[in-house]
Amino acid sequence: MIVRKQQIVLGGYDARQFATGRLWVTASDGVRIPVSVVARADLVEMGIDGELRALAPSPFVLYGYGSYEISIDPSFSSLRLSLLERGVIFAIAHVRGGGEMGRTWYETGNWPRSPRPSATSSRSREI
Repeated sequence: MIVRKQQIVLGGYDARQFATGRLWVTASDGVRIPVSVVARADLVEMGIDGELRALAPSPFVLYGYGSYEISIDPSFSSLRLSLLERGVIFAIAHVRGGGEMGRTWYETGNWPRSPRPSATSSRSREI
């Protein structure tokens, strides 16, 4: 991997203390939804399937937005560091209606085709 730009973070930040990954959750209608996750490295483990798993119950913040074909790219934010350092797991559910998975992903998230507004996000809370 080639790093083209790296944000400088003050205050003793060490990227090795955190783990990132993607996992998939299944919505009530059977569609697999991608979820990007970041957590303190000592709170999660990487499964053989490449998905992060919490080692113990932890506080959890789930963010999701799916509308207007807007993609929510998982990116670094120093604003999340305080939560992460205190043991909160942060996740972004890439729900239908966004553009992450192409035009069909966006179109199936539009009402009235969407199964339920919460069908995608309700399963993500089970992580």
